[in-house]
Amino acid sequence: MNADSTLAIGILIASLVVIFSYLLDIFSHRIRIPSVLLLMGFGMGINILLVASGVGVPNFSKMLPFLGTIGLILIVLEASMHLYLTKEALGVMSKAAISAGSLLLLTTLVVMSLLHAVSGASLHSCLINAIPFAVISSAMAIPSTQNLSPEKKEFVIYESTISDILGILFFTLASSNLGGVDDWVLGISKSILITIFFSFVFTVGLVWLVTKLRNHVKFFLILFLLLLVYSLAKLFHLPALLLVFLFGLALNNTFLLNRWEWLRKQIDLVKVQEDLKYMQVSATESTFLVRTFFFVIFGYSLQWSLILKWQVIILSFAIVAVIFGLRFVFFKLFAKKHLFPEFLIAPRGLITVLLFYSIPPEMEILAVNLGSVFLVVVVTAMVMAAGTWKTPKEPETPVVATKD
Repeated sequence: MNADSTLAIGILIASLVVIFSYLLDIFSHRIRIPSVLLLMGFGMGINILLVASGVGVPNFSKMLPFLGTIGLILIVLEASMHLYLTKEALGVMSKAAISAGSLLLLTTLVVMSLLHAVSGASLHSCLINAIPFAVISSAMAIPSTQNLSPEKKEFVIYESTISDILGILFFTLASSNLGGVDDWVLGISKSILITIFFSFVFTVGLVWLVTKLRNHVKFFLILFLLLLVYSLAKLFHLPALLLVFLFGLALNNTFLLNRWEWLRKQIDLVKVQEDLKYMQVSATESTFLVRTFFFVIFGYSLQWSLILKWQVIILSFAIVAVIFGLRFVFFKLFAKKHLFPEFLIAPRGLITVLLFYSIPPEMEILAVNLGSVFLVVVVTAMVMAAGTWKTPKEPETPVVATKD
């Protein structure tokens, strides 16, 4: 097959993937099946067709970390640009933060013990391998909130986003071979405080830039500035995703900047609100495109030989039982108001795959492979779908931002 034919087939497949994903986005709201499951299935189908036709199966798995990082940034940015910092929202945020942090730690410890019992590997290696399974995927949780009440929707968005941020920070610190618990706590506290400070400076500077730009192409300039700062923060082992979250949150709550007179003179807040609508639409469409290719390539890259093993299946379902068992007990004791369906909305997905690919080679254990990750992602997504199936659609009520 010549180069022109290969290029044509590549464009054909990419076009079909985007069209298929767009149709899924329309109909998944009615059938209430997470579109990412069908996208992974579509990717697996492409792999089977290419093998059967003898065309050859190119390896795209090396693209997953890059696509996943871009997708994660876009998803967190998009979600944070729709949240308002009212008194009620701050109450929901605090509950979500406690839930995300507590369950991240508890799930990690229990899954670590399970992996240690199964594999006999060191506790440190088991810890590194357990963390990806303890993090909620905002990429899958946030789109599932469409039928929930505003308060429940905010809870899921905050919980999944904070779980992503803390999970990445926890994984980074666990992989860096710090000393004892005191060093971990000090490292986390220092990283968060430094990131909050630079987030404020970066946000004010970027909001000022938005008001000064006359070019209509603003979103991708801001996105790549975000990527630049995100990369620099990662190099210094800071919770870079927290910076993205705080920027989007500040952009949607510029009324809070009215408290500083010197900022009001420098920044046209009315223009920021006008540009925000354009940025929200651009972020939504970009997220849709990146997420589509990530999950299709993830499904395409899977090997059945990694999945169809009893050890993998039993371990995967044991991890799922730990995830939802701990969530049910925690919500029953401390968050009864958010018991249903929130305790069922704890999918593993993009962030789990990203962290799995980030495990240092010397820390990998045979008990955990891509097959385990795939099964946990699929089963937790199905449980989430079952929970949202039984949730009646809430009437939409407009959210009014106040200066309280």
